[in-house]
Amino acid sequence: MLACRHLTVRPRPGAPPLVHAATAQFTAGGLHALIGPSGCGKTTLLKGILGILPAEGEIFLRGRRVAVTEALLREVAFAPQFSLAHGKLTVDESLAFALRLNQDSATAAGGRRIDELLALVGLSDRRGTLVEKLSGGQLRRLGLALELTTDPACLLCDEVTSGLDPRSEDQILAVLRELVAAQGRTAVCVIHNLAKLPLFDTVTVVYEGKVVFQGPLDAMLAHFDLSDALTLYDRLNELPPAHWRAAWEQTRGAPPKIEADEREPATARRSPPATGTQLVTLLARRWRLLTRDRGQLWLTLAITVGFPCLVVIFALRGLPQMKTLALDQSGQGVLTALAERTAFAREQLKTGTLVSGLIIFQVILLCLMGEQQRCS
Repeated sequence: MLACRHLTVRPRPGAPPLVHAATAQFTAGGLHALIGPSGCGKTTLLKGILGILPAEGEIFLRGRRVAVTEALLREVAFAPQFSLAHGKLTVDESLAFALRLNQDSATAAGGRRIDELLALVGLSDRRGTLVEKLSGGQLRRLGLALELTTDPACLLCDEVTSGLDPRSEDQILAVLRELVAAQGRTAVCVIHNLAKLPLFDTVTVVYEGKVVFQGPLDAMLAHFDLSDALTLYDRLNELPPAHWRAAWEQTRGAPPKIEADEREPATARRSPPATGTQLVTLLARRWRLLTRDRGQLWLTLAITVGFPCLVVIFALRGLPQMKTLALDQSGQGVLTALAERTAFAREQLKTGTLVSGLIIFQVILLCLMGEQQRCS
């Protein structure tokens, strides 16, 4: 389904690589675990595959080399660790807006799709709840549902179970298994809890930026001579990454041939809506958020209405007008010229102070609006 060959990923062009010549293959219709010590390059590998970070190497989708990242993003979704849903929207509204942005249908079929997604992730009883009121596990499940609005054939999950209690973690993994078993999708999950590896079809081990193993759990235990997967990281620290990579390549032999998969996606993808429709949807969502968040509403009114009114009030009281000095002051006395220069400097100071105060007031309002937007 999804594969990479000799993929080197950098945080920015010209920087030292974080992932070195990684070769991995995630077969279609499987639940795949991506594991490794913290900071070893798991998330970086996924971002390199998706083109989020600069990468050199080959990416394959359905056995065909991907030349343009946009072609990959039409079938692959990325679920980050934390949900990006707006806190002031309800669960139902979040999915409705996402569907209208991603799918060319906003009719009764869209409503049925929302019901299906809520049932799949176990949030049917929370559809009217504000996102900001959800627990951590519920937010992760909502994040999965939002990614599924694009009907992806492959779902890449970045630590979606990290920091959750055991029950919430099991619920997330159950959702992923349902996607694989019932809908035939492919799921790749970055996970830290090694006790959950028996739930996955394959395990990919990344160590210090190198893929050092890929295969079923039993094969991994045998390869690293382990009786318990929980001791894997201790075992990795005993020898350098180059040793483990060479040992895997020797055991594996030549990389498996990547064959083209002519099968259609499990779920037929709909065409995205027109740009105008998406713009209207974004404006409608922005208006919904604006009217629901009173703090944001008052800040917006203060900037769009209050600031011009403040300028008018100052103008009605009389803005200091700067006077021009005559170029030829030969006919004036010295005292008169000095008095005019002093009055001119005083008027300049008043005007500068007023303008500076108004600008600072505007900047403060904009900063408050930006902070309010970031928190929401």
